[in-house]
Amino acid sequence: EGKYVGVPSVFLRTFGCNFRCMNFGLSNEASAKLKWDKVEGAKGYKIYWRDTTSPTWDHSRFVENVTEFTLDGIVIDNFFFGVASVGENGHESVVVFPNTIIR
Repeated sequence: EGKYVGVPSVFLRTFGCNFRCMNFGLSNEASAKLKWDKVEGAKGYKIYWRDTTSPTWDHSRFVENVTEFTLDGIVIDNFFFGVASVGENGHESVVVFPNTIIR
C-alpha cells in the first residue's frame, strides 16, 4: 500500500507493491507492457524509462488515468522502468520500480 508524504498542499503518494512489468526477461518483443494499481486522487501517471547504464530518467510519457499501458517500440530487457502518480496540481510522487513480473 502506498503512503502520502509531504504537506497537504502537495500531492505526493508513493506506490506500494503494485507496479508490474509483463514478460520481463521472457521476450524481445518490441513493446513494454506495464501495469499498476490506481492511486486515489491521481489525474494520471508518468511512465519513466532509461537505459540500464543511465543514472537518470532519460525518457517519460504522461498517460491519463489508466492502470496499464504499452510502450510500443521499447524492448523491455533494454531499459529500467518506473511510474509516478501525478496529482491534479501537477505534483508527482517519487518514481517507483516494478516489483512483480506479469506472465
